[in-house]
Amino acid sequence: MSQTDHRFRLVVSDNSSTDELRKLIDPRENLVYIKRPKVFTGIDHGNICLSEITTEYFTFFHDDDLMLPNYVADFWRAQSVFPTAVAFGANALVECHGKFTGLSFKSARHYVSPITPDNLLRRYFSHHHLGIAPLPSYIYKKEALQNLRFDVSGGKYSDVQWLSSWAARGLMIWIAEPTMVYRLHESNDGNFESRHDRLRFLAYLKSSRNIFSPEILSDYRFFLYKKFLPSLKAKGHEKVHHLLSQFISVHRYQRLCRLSFYQALINKALIKFFLSLNKKV
Repeated sequence: MSQTDHRFRLVVSDNSSTDELRKLIDPRENLVYIKRPKVFTGIDHGNICLSEITTEYFTFFHDDDLMLPNYVADFWRAQSVFPTAVAFGANALVECHGKFTGLSFKSARHYVSPITPDNLLRRYFSHHHLGIAPLPSYIYKKEALQNLRFDVSGGKYSDVQWLSSWAARGLMIWIAEPTMVYRLHESNDGNFESRHDRLRFLAYLKSSRNIFSPEILSDYRFFLYKKFLPSLKAKGHEKVHHLLSQFISVHRYQRLCRLSFYQALINKALIKFFLSLNKKV
């Protein structure tokens, strides 16, 4: 772990079916190695790890990605500025098929805050927003964890559901400096279409009206229905296709009547202009 700040404890949770990882670990390394008795699903494995946390802050970092040397240092710096925050996300260098494609999100400030549940989901599903902090970049405050666990019913959007729960628990901050390399590859969940998972996330939003505004639900419906239209037409479901097309048309008009739409558009233009002046785009 080539970190510039050594205020961390590294725990390796081996959820594989072989001993290959154990063989790769240098016994002289200052870390805790845990071999799981069987292979768990990703969500079950994550929840087991949550039950074992003893430190004040924690993170989950997958072995697919790369932690940059400033990962820990930038967190502690942000924590000193925002000591009451319950979660800290960070920027990332995005690597797609071995090539760097840019930053995961753009910002003209050192920190993006506050990331409320609405602000978080706008980054994923609304228009004129400038990217997200990847899930592995997040560091969480254990005190705020309580009984929160990964929800198996979340499917491919379980990460967004998890993060929105944290944003509802307290102050969430994003660090604009990249602290990791986020690797996109063929096996990423985002590469697989799952109508069932998309509908499950819609059900989650409907059941969480006390957390999210109606605007967020409408934006997600627009995002969802646009993806459904081609297959509905191909399968001859003309009535459903017509109804969803009507919703999309009405949503586009309603979106133009929102103050938040123009605020996001102006903010995006200003940030891109600022970054171009500083040659960071």
